Amino acid sequence: MDNVDLESKAKKLSKLCQMINPYEKLAKETRDELFRLGIVNFEDPFAITNELLILLEEVDEELKKLKH
Repeated sequence: MDNVDLESKAKKLSKLCQMINPYEKLAKETRDELFRLGIVNFEDPFAITNELLILLEEVDEELKKLKH
């Protein structure tokens, strides 16, 4: 992935982290987006957020590598 793709993915991941409300059912579009990211278990919103944060950290590391 190039810098632009990684930055776009980082924004998407960050937005998803902010959108997920652990006390509400996930919208279909949110579930679809999570599925595209490789997240398939939608039962535990806290686990989803943790997975998103891990993905965000990985993207951040890749961005740092590209900048050096």
